[in-house]
Amino acid sequence: GPPAGAAGGGGGAAVSDGAGSALDVAAARPVALAAAGTLLLGFVVAYRMFGRVLRIWLVALVTILSYYVANKVLKAATRRGLSAEREEALLSSLHLLMAPWLC
Repeated sequence: GPPAGAAGGGGGAAVSDGAGSALDVAAARPVALAAAGTLLLGFVVAYRMFGRVLRIWLVALVTILSYYVANKVLKAATRRGLSAEREEALLSSLHLLMAPWLC
């Protein structure tokens, strides 16, 4: 007959979905589970209290970092031969991508 684990052979090891092991780990570490639960609860409370402000700061942070990284990359590319016109075109493309999200 076919070797063990081959099609139609049966005999292969059962594949676990990991749910049982995750519950076993959680039950074995109640302090870690309580700490994670407290952290999650704290995040939910902070988000409910300051969600709008956090979203505004997140938009500002992502915008500033996006333009900072894009500027660094384009300046390096310009030093390696990218034309100024192409740099401006790429920055315009970035503006078009960012504008709907920002406005």
